[in-house]
Amino acid sequence: MLKSLFTLLLSKFVKKADTEFIASQPMAGDSANRVALYSGTGNINYQGTAATNGFVWVTGGNNINIIYLHNNRSSLSFRLEAGSTMTQWLHVFLPCAKGDTWVAEITAPSQTQASVIYFVPCIGG
Repeated sequence: MLKSLFTLLLSKFVKKADTEFIASQPMAGDSANRVALYSGTGNINYQGTAATNGFVWVTGGNNINIIYLHNNRSSLSFRLEAGSTMTQWLHVFLPCAKGDTWVAEITAPSQTQASVIYFVPCIGG
């Protein structure tokens, strides 16, 4: 029923030619389908290539000084520097298209609880 209501609304407000484009747009998948790529403490420099459209998800452990994520193709990047204070349990996301290469760098010299790098595949797209 929800799908038919959505189709009706689209037919009123969106041109017919645009509906296929809209339907093919990816959205984040269920976090239960995430793939753990790396887990560790301390300074981390990890690179990867997206097998499908999705998101790189970094869960920082404790005592994080710097987190840097960068998508090499799109040049999207995220950098957080905590300065003299250390941050705890950050969650950072970076979108990637299939084939994009990306890098995750974490600086946490006094970390005792692991940071984890995941890849979350998209639904659609």
